[in-house]
Amino acid sequence: MKTLAIDFGNTNTVLAFRESSSREVQCIDLPGISEPGSVLIPSMIHYGDGQTLIGSQVIREEKENSYNTFRWMKRYIGMNSPYHIRVNGEKISAKQAAEEFLSNLIRETEERFAVHADELVFSVPVESFEYYANWLISCFTIDGFRKVRIVDEAVSAAAGYGLKMHPGEPALFFDFGGSTMQATVVLLHEPNGREGFLPESFQVIGKSGCSIGGSTVDRWIFEEALMQNRRDFSDPVIHRDGRIILAACEQLKERLSFFEEADLSLILTDHRKFTLRQSREDLETLLRKRGLFQSVDAVVRDALLQAADHGIDASAITAVIPVGGGSMIPAIRSELGNVLRKALVLNGDPMTAVAKGAINLIDGFGVLDFVRHQYAVRIRDGKTGEFRFHTIIQPGTPYPSDEPVTTLKIKASRQNQSLFGLAIYEISQPAFRPEAQTEIFFDEEGAIRLFSRVDTEKEGEDTFWLNEHAPLFLHADPPAEKGIARFKAEFKVDRNKMLLITVYDLSSGLYLFEDYPIIRLN
Repeated sequence: MKTLAIDFGNTNTVLAFRESSSREVQCIDLPGISEPGSVLIPSMIHYGDGQTLIGSQVIREEKENSYNTFRWMKRYIGMNSPYHIRVNGEKISAKQAAEEFLSNLIRETEERFAVHADELVFSVPVESFEYYANWLISCFTIDGFRKVRIVDEAVSAAAGYGLKMHPGEPALFFDFGGSTMQATVVLLHEPNGREGFLPESFQVIGKSGCSIGGSTVDRWIFEEALMQNRRDFSDPVIHRDGRIILAACEQLKERLSFFEEADLSLILTDHRKFTLRQSREDLETLLRKRGLFQSVDAVVRDALLQAADHGIDASAITAVIPVGGGSMIPAIRSELGNVLRKALVLNGDPMTAVAKGAINLIDGFGVLDFVRHQYAVRIRDGKTGEFRFHTIIQPGTPYPSDEPVTTLKIKASRQNQSLFGLAIYEISQPAFRPEAQTEIFFDEEGAIRLFSRVDTEKEGEDTFWLNEHAPLFLHADPPAEKGIARFKAEFKVDRNKMLLITVYDLSSGLYLFEDYPIIRLN
């Protein structure tokens, strides 16, 4: 094993690799850490007295509802949430907990197979901001010993299902995981020798997503159960026992994917019964009331509209490949069939497809993708003196690009300017949300709380300064004249979605940078 693929999920994590002597991709079962008889690893970590537990170790020791257990790490990171737990007087953030959780999994895997993983492949959601991918890269890259690659979760699923498609056929991949919902339309490219296309490759022609996931459904069930039991979030007992109730809501949802009814009623710390009973029909009514099917429809149709811009009509899609635990909800599969009436919603293993596909992606299976968000440099207007954004990468830009996708001439905003800064921003539209955004989190005592995401997310979703901590400076020697173009900058995107810059000094005739990597795009 040289390459280890990691599908880090909000609820479960899956690891996959391929033996050097085999073409078969294997998902890894870590005894005692994976769920019994499964390759699913519960995404949780518990900080005990001198001992750290991960995965099923936490459940076996009955610590999953402990105040010292960190769960739902991926969602907190994706929200850029300040939530943390306190262990022995030390604050532990979601990023710290996730890094330790994943590091333990990597170490356990290397020890089991007695081999070093010199390449890690992480799958990330379509709608994740760049800081999430950058965090993974910065945490797990070891110079000279290990490199990290980032692949799209939905596209990984395409390679993981191994659907037998004919060249020119489109398919839709629907990923409803613990923290996000994604729809991606891909086209199996016909190997006609056109420049830039691989002989066997998927071309992404439409993708969309939103921040509604399985944990959102768990919260809806939680809130519905509170009303049925005539209790609310202001109740101190609910604060104290909220973690246990929310975990039971998650189990209830999972059981209703396989059974018509489920009952996980609890006895709370005030010795009163908390009824947690639903039928599949009850759940579908709740999901409809909360607008989940509207969200499914909006995300899928957004991806289909993008595909239509490439000349692919929705009626041409014959297969829908679902991945993620949420896609196992029967009503979700029915809704996919309603949106795409001519397509077959396939059966398979939605839980392992992403990890298996990530291995296939980096092992020769080509993907012709496009950039999801808009990217711009911040420049000062020579007339008004105010800052504005100048777009360098448009949404939908295909990559990799052999030729520059944008050329920009940079002028001095003042006389004898010798230093020029390039601030790169990621710009995106807020994700589709059918409801006012409130999220459940737990305070340092483990008590349940609600907070609004409307104000805290607005700025971060519109613009995000990517190279704030690693700015790129251009030096003019001799100093530049005001209003005169001094540098020519060319931007490309490589196959790893890295933004490359080449800078030419128009005065000296020298190159300051040639295909220099700045940041990774989304």
